[in-house]
Amino acid sequence: MLRLAKHNTVPPGGYYYQDPDTKREFKGLTMQLLVQQAANHRLVNKLTVSADYPKVVEDWLCQQMPKGICVDEYSGHDSGRRPHDAYTALRGTYTLGLIMKKGNFGYVPQREAERRASICVNCRNNKPTGGCAGCRGIKNIISAAKRGRKTSLDEQLHVCIVGAVFNAVQVHLDSRTLKASTPDGLRNAFPIKCWRHNI
Repeated sequence: MLRLAKHNTVPPGGYYYQDPDTKREFKGLTMQLLVQQAANHRLVNKLTVSADYPKVVEDWLCQQMPKGICVDEYSGHDSGRRPHDAYTALRGTYTLGLIMKKGNFGYVPQREAERRASICVNCRNNKPTGGCAGCRGIKNIISAAKRGRKTSLDEQLHVCIVGAVFNAVQVHLDSRTLKASTPDGLRNAFPIKCWRHNI
């Protein structure tokens, strides 16, 4: 299991966790408060809380972190997870925006966007960002790319760590836009069940 390398330093994006069974998201001021919230939620919903639950929560958090934040509990080595901070996703989203401006690209119908969003929220590659995803500049770029579009699942859509783009944007884009922005070979990196796998 992974653990935070420095417990006296708040990790990028703060302390957060998503329950694997209910998909409920939690944020805490400290790791202890985060674990307490998540454990209480499971108990209220009659779900099990293991004896090593604090380690489970910390391991999940570490799996969302960029390189250098966490270490392997036993070896002490850097976890080396794939970075997926807000700025990495912003670059991917901005690239999509530039491609859209250059060509006659568009958006999919609302029903298709909802279908895609439902797949994304259940995907292991839909990760909350580290860094300032709530900063005004980032929100403005995301809003401009979406052009007023939204889904019923927007609050659960984070960053696709395969495509390095905000899911709340890409679920709306037509296949021509996505094809033009997908490097050769990346398509096969998406899971088989992913809607982008066949685009």
